[in-house]
Amino acid sequence: MDPKGKDGHFKGHDGKEIELYQITRNDGKKHPSVIVVHEIWGLEKNIRSIADRFAAEGYNAYAPHLFSRFGNHFTAKNIESAMAKFFSIPEDKRWGQEGMKNALSSASADERSIITQIFESRGETTKVMVKDLVALRNHIAKQDSSDGDKIGSIGFCLGGGLVFQLATESPITATSVFYGANPDPVTSISRIKGKLIASYAGEDPRVNEGLPAMVGAFKDARKEIELKIYEKAQHAFFNDLRPTYKQDAALDAWNRTISFFDRELK
Repeated sequence: MDPKGKDGHFKGHDGKEIELYQITRNDGKKHPSVIVVHEIWGLEKNIRSIADRFAAEGYNAYAPHLFSRFGNHFTAKNIESAMAKFFSIPEDKRWGQEGMKNALSSASADERSIITQIFESRGETTKVMVKDLVALRNHIAKQDSSDGDKIGSIGFCLGGGLVFQLATESPITATSVFYGANPDPVTSISRIKGKLIASYAGEDPRVNEGLPAMVGAFKDARKEIELKIYEKAQHAFFNDLRPTYKQDAALDAWNRTISFFDRELK
């Protein structure tokens, strides 16, 4: 019988408790583990279901709600509402001081907090969340059901960028990036110790503009990456809760990812 998922917590890099959905096996055996990192929406149903799918494949799965350190108001519903306020500002103005001010002026207190944390303070927020992922990786390695350092990570959109960065800062054995931003700086790719697979959407210009620099960094570091771009797919094509979901691309990307993890972690 497959283990049941449960909600819990782990201690972040500074000791703060971070919410966590986990499925672990307590059969007295050691199992490889996978960290599943959410999109900008947080720990929603789609991410939980991906963790469940990894558990069904024989892995321990850990899906943190990285926004939970910033407050209980970081729910998918509130984040969507805040994003609507932010993206109502014209693209050529929203990232400037005036555009940010306009977005914040019409937002509720919760929306202002979310806009500030996710957009205005994005760089610092990312650094904090990566530190929390390093703490989670170290926590997993110490668990009785964990097979030592056989730890992988997978992330989507925001989470894709986070696991990409994590791979440069922590000994992750296998990393799967779904349409995530490059590590900062991109030359830190030279520090990656494990293997990496990546899946991108053909119709995703904002993310894809970073691909030449990323591929160049892998070449310069003489490291391998298994990369596939899905023609006619849009950003977030793997999320079956969103209108951008593309079934054939999602299925192929999943099969590639599972084969990759099985090869590297089992």
